[in-house]
Amino acid sequence: LVRHIVPKEARCREAHASELRQTRSAAMWTASTERERSSVRTAAPRPGTIKQVRGATYPPLTEPPPRGRSTTPGAGQSRSRCIASSSGAVSSSAVASLSCRPPATCQSLPVSDGSRASPDATVHTAATGATGWRAPLTSARADASGSSHSTDSLRSSVKQDVEVNVRPDSSVGAWGKSRCGAAADGVPMPVVALEQQRLDKFMALLCSEVVDLKQLRSLSWSGIPRRCRAESWQLLLGYLPPNLEWRAATLQRKRREYCESVPQYFDIADSERSEYQRKTLHQILIDVPRTSTSSAIFHHEVVQRALERVLYIWALRHPASGYVQGINDLVTPFFAVFLADHLPNERPQRAEDVEAVPAHALAQVEADSFWCLSKLLDSIQDHYTFAQPGIQRMVFKLKELIARIDVKLYAHLNEQGLHFIQFAFRWMNCLLMRELSLDLILRVWDTYLAEYGGSEDEPNDIGDGFAVLHVYMCAALLVRWSDELQKMDFQEIVIFLQHLPTSGWSSKDIGELLSQAFIFKTLYHHAPSHLNSS
Repeated sequence: LVRHIVPKEARCREAHASELRQTRSAAMWTASTERERSSVRTAAPRPGTIKQVRGATYPPLTEPPPRGRSTTPGAGQSRSRCIASSSGAVSSSAVASLSCRPPATCQSLPVSDGSRASPDATVHTAATGATGWRAPLTSARADASGSSHSTDSLRSSVKQDVEVNVRPDSSVGAWGKSRCGAAADGVPMPVVALEQQRLDKFMALLCSEVVDLKQLRSLSWSGIPRRCRAESWQLLLGYLPPNLEWRAATLQRKRREYCESVPQYFDIADSERSEYQRKTLHQILIDVPRTSTSSAIFHHEVVQRALERVLYIWALRHPASGYVQGINDLVTPFFAVFLADHLPNERPQRAEDVEAVPAHALAQVEADSFWCLSKLLDSIQDHYTFAQPGIQRMVFKLKELIARIDVKLYAHLNEQGLHFIQFAFRWMNCLLMRELSLDLILRVWDTYLAEYGGSEDEPNDIGDGFAVLHVYMCAALLVRWSDELQKMDFQEIVIFLQHLPTSGWSSKDIGELLSQAFIFKTLYHHAPSHLNSS
């Protein structure tokens, strides 16, 4: 029996390796032919980067798994993800579920020629909406044998991957202007491939049964792809558990708890509210229309009513601080990120887009925003208590940093009689929400929330890393315009710092600023004597 089985195993491995070589050669030849025939794209993927295109068309580039082990999770395994349909639309079961990206069963989707894909071609992706990318659902083994698709089909599949799937994420900044960002904006294809590879890393990490939070923080520090931002933020804040099996129950319990608190705290007559509650609600009703005036979705009445409920219920559940002006700005990033999964992303968002969002989806966005805001403010609650000692401490820290980092700028500000509290208070209170556009704030918060869980040096420093890095971010922001500020008088400095010229900034500028902030933190955070020395 052994004499018959062993040669058979060897023959199977040889046949499989031959199939891999033939299919890899066909894919490379197809990409080469496509470069010659294409007149639209100015850059095409090199043969060395073809393996970075997400999809099942290409054979695996690693050794085949041992015989007897299935590489495709079964229908009952928890690591299966929501699957977008072949048209890109999310299934109704995914919309009706309580989770933003709940686990779903593995499905076999229709391929481009109308047939059903084999189990080997099943692709596990996150439900990203109608405009999200989708992998080609062809079978690599069928392509190798030539029984399912011809060379022309393989060529069209490669073309679809390059033009549709491999496109830059909107979080990259000026890239996401067309469906083919590489050709339209002059972005080199290797850069686009790196972004796709980065997206694949996030998807693989979020699909795991237990998410490695340390690895997630490491990946998130440099920015999170838009498709993975909502779930990544919830995991980084501790709102979602790392264990995939527990997330659906956690979301259901948390959302039910918030929904039950709305009639208890908000939907009551004014006569039943105390004087403190009426003043709080009055201030919230004044501040909400001023929130994020640059984003159209926050002008919609439905969104404003949701923000009013979130802020009012949070204030009543946290009587030590209550509602303070500026907290209304902090809820907008959460609401924008969680609502983005239900809005079109191929064009600028409009206020009327909110009307197409189902009521239950808006309720989920509202509940998730409430709990994530609570998680964030719990770590910096002394910023909003009486006399706001947390903010005063951060302003004093910023003053010490500038005195050490940029002596000339510090001396000029003192000479003009400008106190740091006069301009830095709003930076600390609103976390630069009024100095940067919402798109840039989302990029900044990717790094901030990566620091929320603590650094490698201080793994138990939960929450404090967020505020610590923000001080060094403000220092880097001030030093950036040191030369201009030293040529201004008192009035010019105040006007300049209240209206910083950041309207033309991109994610690259924010990345440079965050890198400089990290350098300052590395130098001075664990060495206070450097700040105290003359």
